[in-house]
Amino acid sequence: MLTALSMCESAQCLTHDDYTVGWICPLEVELIAALEMLDEEHESLPQPSSDHTVYTLGSIAGKNVVIAGLWKPGNNAAATVVTQMRMTFPNVRFGLLVGIGGGVPVMTEHGRIHLGDVVVSKPTGIHSGVVQYDHGKAYGGRKRARWRRDPLGDNIMRIDTTIPTLSRFRYPGAEKDHLYPPEYVHRAPGVSCGQCGCDTDQRIMDSLEEEADKDALPSIVVHRGTIASGELVIKDGVVRDRLAQEHGILCFKMETAGALADFPCLAIRGVSDYCDSHKNDEWHGYAAAAAAAYARQLLFHLPIDQVTRYIEHKLEKLVNLSDDHERQDILEFISTRDEGAVQADTLKQSHEGSGRYLLETEEFKSWIDGNQTLFCPGIPGAGKTVMTSIVVNHLQRQYLDTPAVGIVYFFCNFSQLSIITEDILMACLLRQLVQSMPQMPDTIRDLFARYRKHKKRPQLDDIYLCVNLVASKLSRIYIMIDALDECEETVRNCILSQIFDLQSKYRLSFFATSRFVTDITSHFERHPWLEIRAHPDDVKSYLSGQITKLRPFVRKDASLQELIIESITNAIDGMFLLARLYIDSLRKTPSVKAIKSALKTLPTGSSAYNDTYNAAMERINSQDSCFQTLAKQVLSWLAFAEERLTLTQLQHALGVEIGSSALDEENLPDIECLISASTSFDWSTIQPNNISSRHGIIGFRMAMPT
Repeated sequence: MLTALSMCESAQCLTHDDYTVGWICPLEVELIAALEMLDEEHESLPQPSSDHTVYTLGSIAGKNVVIAGLWKPGNNAAATVVTQMRMTFPNVRFGLLVGIGGGVPVMTEHGRIHLGDVVVSKPTGIHSGVVQYDHGKAYGGRKRARWRRDPLGDNIMRIDTTIPTLSRFRYPGAEKDHLYPPEYVHRAPGVSCGQCGCDTDQRIMDSLEEEADKDALPSIVVHRGTIASGELVIKDGVVRDRLAQEHGILCFKMETAGALADFPCLAIRGVSDYCDSHKNDEWHGYAAAAAAAYARQLLFHLPIDQVTRYIEHKLEKLVNLSDDHERQDILEFISTRDEGAVQADTLKQSHEGSGRYLLETEEFKSWIDGNQTLFCPGIPGAGKTVMTSIVVNHLQRQYLDTPAVGIVYFFCNFSQLSIITEDILMACLLRQLVQSMPQMPDTIRDLFARYRKHKKRPQLDDIYLCVNLVASKLSRIYIMIDALDECEETVRNCILSQIFDLQSKYRLSFFATSRFVTDITSHFERHPWLEIRAHPDDVKSYLSGQITKLRPFVRKDASLQELIIESITNAIDGMFLLARLYIDSLRKTPSVKAIKSALKTLPTGSSAYNDTYNAAMERINSQDSCFQTLAKQVLSWLAFAEERLTLTQLQHALGVEIGSSALDEENLPDIECLISASTSFDWSTIQPNNISSRHGIIGFRMAMPT
């Protein structure tokens, strides 16, 4: 998670109007799990004196999120927090109510509800998927008033349970999933079933528990249905079953109805107990993390804009796309690559209105409406990758409510040159095509069953056959591939041949970017071209936003700001990356005269990259020796890592000592020192959970001494 200093340097300061998603966590265990889901944490914003809620601001998948806890459990508290949140953050139109709940052990289309499963509220024609049931607290036929707080929890996907203090958040195991008949009451409050002598012969066993591997983590099973809400904490199996039968309830929780009274909100609950007298805290951490993990995944399915309309009118569609356990198994089998995360990270680098010059051209409009290829070459650093992400986002918004349209994309990366093969790339495209379909095609199910039986991965011929079958069921397809020049030649030629073959059979529009490489451009000689260059309006918009990060004397001098923007815009000659490098080079410039002098000597032409990176290396080498070493180690890891690194992974990589078989926690470099040593790097696009290298590292490699 970002520190206050690094947040200020790497995250754009936003306003209250920029936040569109509310995430409400009634309990502390749920709040901690939610915070671990953030891609980026933002600086706090001022609140009205009447709003006493503590908010955490951040982003997930490019969406700005407000996370709020409750000062006490219950519907009234939830309703109050929602009201205050909507007043303080006026553009929050949709919410996630995420946490733990008591499950009803009934059969759904995905099997019996077990501890650790997730229940998602599903609206019906009668109510919103959340009903209110009673007031008070039922416990084996009598009432109690005491509220028991939950232990701390963490995210199921990110938690390091090897740390002793966090071991409680491990998956407890199917053997700890104890279900008793509703009428069998726990023998002694406050102690476990084993300690008080509950009769193990009374336990209800099923195939999941009998066949489970106690050391294996299960897949999260998601059930859709009604979540009951009220001031009553159910701890009575008989009461649970009676209410569940009356209302078709799958899960009970206290706060939900109050939040959903007049606010579009999706309730997501990890099942931590069975609402009977045997309930305890053992599953709270895992259940909270499972619910938070599902909520995070859901945000990746939502387009950047129109979130409110999507959740209000297409909620059931979203759940169908997300919660089918078999569907997820098959999608993961097809491909484990998550291009959606790359898309979200890349889109963050764009600015409001960026890329409009391309989207409004006649060539692009013809491409969208027709059945053709649009080739968009560009010089290094022109912004081809960001432009590709803008095109993807534009299409996702345009076809928001049209499931019969397939929108697929792939971002090639030189750091993965040796591991991206024809079948891996085509499988990634197939997965995205399948994801766009409401129902899993039988052909894909058959392929999955056949290869899983032999424990093999699908071959290219079978993958391509499935792509053809899926394509035939879609009304049209858009394929975007960025940076063909960063793809191995034989792989590139094979994929292009297959895409052009698909285009001859189906209504398919193909968008591709590349540097000017003869072997690549020859494939597009008969197709429209549209060169990508840094448009002056986009550059000026970007620089205007970056001016606020320069020294105070610059922020107070309007004429100097104008000089900086004009000088850099004129010097970059269509290379957006140079604009970023040049503005970064001014961050520590101490005076007006020094800035004007630097602007007069900005490198231009083909040598600009080398000159700029040589200057960056000079700044690195001017530091103390220990910081020099650290900065070069960071650079080496970013340049040669085959996969994207998180800040924590980078920190651990730098902490490894040659000859040692164990990681010494005391040898981990401090994050602030790491960033401080690497002042010549552009940290503004680096997220706490996602670091990538891309074009800039090539320049650093050229400038590094041999």
